[in-house]
Amino acid sequence: MGIKGTYEGSFSHTIIVPAGASEVSLHVESKDGATDLVKTIKLPAPGGFVPTLAVEADTDHLSLSWKSPSAAQ
Repeated sequence: MGIKGTYEGSFSHTIIVPAGASEVSLHVESKDGATDLVKTIKLPAPGGFVPTLAVEADTDHLSLSWKSPSAAQ
């Protein structure tokens, strides 16, 4: 039985999504190739704010959700 390490961190990167796009896809791959995950999320409706994409990833699961600036704490 092996013990897997746990790693946490934060990464921030601004992208400009082209006008007319309806979704964003994210691909997460570990350096050794053991983890290779892809997930797509629909863009939120325009609402006068710049949304932030929150990402949670582990070995076999990728979760995406939109956060508005007012939800940040």
